[in-house]
Amino acid sequence: MHTAALLKSAAALSLLLGGCATYTGNAEKIREAQDVLKVTIFKVGKADAIILENLEHAVMIDAGEEDDAEKILKYLSDNGIERLDALIITHYDKDHVGAADSVAEAVPIQDVYLPAYESASAEYADFMKALDEQGLVPHFLEESVILQTGSLTLEIDPPDSYEIPHEAVDYDNNFSLITTVIHGKNRLVFTGDAMKQRLREWLSAQTEQCAFLKIPHHGVFDTELENLMKTLRPKFTAVCDSDKNPADADTVELIRKYGADVMETRFGKITVISDGRNIEMAQKKK
Repeated sequence: MHTAALLKSAAALSLLLGGCATYTGNAEKIREAQDVLKVTIFKVGKADAIILENLEHAVMIDAGEEDDAEKILKYLSDNGIERLDALIITHYDKDHVGAADSVAEAVPIQDVYLPAYESASAEYADFMKALDEQGLVPHFLEESVILQTGSLTLEIDPPDSYEIPHEAVDYDNNFSLITTVIHGKNRLVFTGDAMKQRLREWLSAQTEQCAFLKIPHHGVFDTELENLMKTLRPKFTAVCDSDKNPADADTVELIRKYGADVMETRFGKITVISDGRNIEMAQKKK
């Protein structure tokens, strides 16, 4: 399994990521910790592919596009990840579910969590077929679920409704599952592609701040983002974007207005390390 690799990441992160940008709360304490959470946010263009590793456990949130399968599977192999405790697909856009069929075929998965709607896309059909062939029955979420994996507590929140408003188009983003990860005193939030309606709905029940926030919808500016930043007050943020589709300047300006550090995957893979009290975020520039 991959515990040794995790400890190595925590103990020598500055060497592994030498020459890259690093934002840190308390690097030395993190590198001495035994129980670490490592979050890897892949550079896969305007797409989300995220892996959480803690002790002997691993969880994946979204799986990029179909062409990203090779990069994701190589990472799993290189880091000794032989199984996933959970695969969470936030919604069925091709840049979130594209390589999920390949992941399901390559490694055993204990549980799969999905939004409770269907898609007409080929990527969705391929994923459903792969789950069926692997004998995996997914959890289609209509209510929040809480799961424990390693020393992590994950709360996965679905939307209140999967009804599409009259004349609405491209509404899938507002069906995004939002995942909150608790590691010790650190709270990390992953928002999929949630847009104004979904963010407003979710924020209505939120009172706690967070240490890390995955900015929704690839950094596309949304009028509800200010309420998101004001409520959560993250210290660190990441945007899954690309050179072709970078985060909107207004979004980056808003993040900095609230004093948070921001990294964008268009500049390289992002790594977040938590020891349960402190957080370090770094980026490999390649």
